[in-house]
Amino acid sequence: MRPSFATAEAVEALGRRIRFLRIQRKLQQKIVAERAGISVNTISKMELGDCGVSIGNIVSVNGTAWGGGGV
Repeated sequence: MRPSFATAEAVEALGRRIRFLRIQRKLQQKIVAERAGISVNTISKMELGDCGVSIGNIVSVNGTAWGGGGV
């Protein structure tokens, strides 16, 4: 089942925000992935707005990868 337009748009915006924060903090995808305990491929999908990324993985990035600051 495809997500609604609004859902897809929100996930894409979240992905852009994650990418922005990662670049702003000068972090490679590999570092963010290691800190969050997920794969680089998952980080990439997240940044691209893939609706198939689990909310648990998003929470992992938000909770651990930034070193205290969230999305």
